[in-house]
Amino acid sequence: MQYVFSAKQIKEIDKILTEEYEIPAQILMENAAANATHIILNYFKKNNLNISNIAIFCGVGNNGGDGLAMARHFSAMFVVTVFIVGKIEKMSDETKKNFDILQKNNNVKIIHISDDADFDNILSGNFDCIIDSLVGVGGTGVLRGIMPKVLAKINSYKALKIAIDMPTGLTEEGNNDENTFIADLTVSITGYKLAFLHHNSEKYCGEIRVAKLGTGEVVERQICNNFILEKEDVRKLLPKRERKTHKFDYGRVLIIAGSDKMCGAAALAANSAIKMGAGIVRLLTTKAHSAILPEVIVEEIKGTQEGTIHPDNYEYILKCCEKSDAIAIGPGVGTNEDTIQMLRKIILQLEGNTVIDADALRCLNKNDKLSQNFILTPHMGEFSRLINLRSEEIEKNVRNYVNTVASEMNCNLVLKGAPTIITNSKIYFWNKIGNPGMATAGSGDVLTGMIVASLAQKVNTLEAGALAVFVHALAGDLYAEKYGEYSLTASNLIDYIKYVLD
Repeated sequence: MQYVFSAKQIKEIDKILTEEYEIPAQILMENAAANATHIILNYFKKNNLNISNIAIFCGVGNNGGDGLAMARHFSAMFVVTVFIVGKIEKMSDETKKNFDILQKNNNVKIIHISDDADFDNILSGNFDCIIDSLVGVGGTGVLRGIMPKVLAKINSYKALKIAIDMPTGLTEEGNNDENTFIADLTVSITGYKLAFLHHNSEKYCGEIRVAKLGTGEVVERQICNNFILEKEDVRKLLPKRERKTHKFDYGRVLIIAGSDKMCGAAALAANSAIKMGAGIVRLLTTKAHSAILPEVIVEEIKGTQEGTIHPDNYEYILKCCEKSDAIAIGPGVGTNEDTIQMLRKIILQLEGNTVIDADALRCLNKNDKLSQNFILTPHMGEFSRLINLRSEEIEKNVRNYVNTVASEMNCNLVLKGAPTIITNSKIYFWNKIGNPGMATAGSGDVLTGMIVASLAQKVNTLEAGALAVFVHALAGDLYAEKYGEYSLTASNLIDYIKYVLD
């Protein structure tokens, strides 16, 4: 599991490590520089890069200090030139110390870029690699003085480009500067940064690696509330299957879904729930699709003239809910007002683990108070309708809106997109894997089935959402890796669940 930090959390970690654990800041900087250097050397080797001449651009804050320390490490192996951007007298104590040490190193050329610098000659050397160690996570994204000119010049230069901590100009809010450093590799200090998770960050960050501080991560684990799942987390989150068990140990799933016109949505949700490991899956729908797996218990219930679930089913559905460990409502239920109102009455009475998806999200409004047993799974359009705000406005500060809705509605939220955000307003999971081929009919229905199956297997509510999103996305990537994105269907996602769970 990858830890993800905000700029505020990084400052808090540094403060605790230096003040409470009494680890000198100079040691933390040296550890970060040494580990970053090691990562970069491995990157050179892995990609068979013949690097001989490195330019390191350093600011006067601690990110610049990391770069200065790295210059010392690199100087034994490469020709190194350091460009200082900013006033020497404004350097932090640790950065000034590394600057003073480096001045005694005859193998490193140091050039100070002043306000009246000749920008045409800044990169007159034949550099193979340019390292951005100008600002780091503490930057605001508002580039002042000569910084925009420096970055524009660097970005125009053809060489391998590496950012230390994060590309200068990148921000957590996504309001990136037009001259933001464009890296092939970003070596992030301590952990991933929230700024990396914006949908447009990949073009700036390139490949991302993490350089640890060498402190055992005790403080990091205490502070972190943003996470990215990895393949090894799948087995950790799904309960181990004991030899002496039976189907009821893996949960009774109830899925209320489908209509005469959209019976396929119900089939996809039910089939994916079976494939995700649910012990029993029961489907209530108006019309059974021929592709429903034989393992699914299907019951056709009364429909309206439009073919949606009839309000007369209200009492019966409630009784079925009482006998279930996890419930999913929504895929393909349609927009019939009588159906929606009946489902709303049911939803507001439920106390157990429940997934609300697709048209069932119409049953709710942002003023409803639910419980932490609920998971809502809107895409951006559905989320926009739920909070009555244009998608363009939401995108400007999506994390804030997701946090507000999860908090005020007292529920877990899975906002599907790139990235997908899973949160209960206190803890966040982020998913950046998956591919455009998954933007296909029924993909969300498959995810719903996977989430409800995870809940039935007693996975924590928030983690069930995160786990299912990750398995769903990785299944899509495994298919695309073999067959490409264009032919990917929702049914393919179900077929590939087994390869992720294996």
